[in-house]
Amino acid sequence: MMAPYLPGGTTPVTIIRQAPPVDLATEIRKLKELKDAGALTEDEFQKAKAKLLSDSK
Repeated sequence: MMAPYLPGGTTPVTIIRQAPPVDLATEIRKLKELKDAGALTEDEFQKAKAKLLSDSK
């Protein structure tokens, strides 16, 4: 698919923004606080932590 023609020969540009880097220690700490508050089970905490660690590679 070709970009639409704009007068003056310019082509529109798409800007893709990346999410800011994740501070793993902070994110794991937040998960632990949720677990300690009873919002997450031990199993949910471990799965979420493993996902964070695998996504950071």
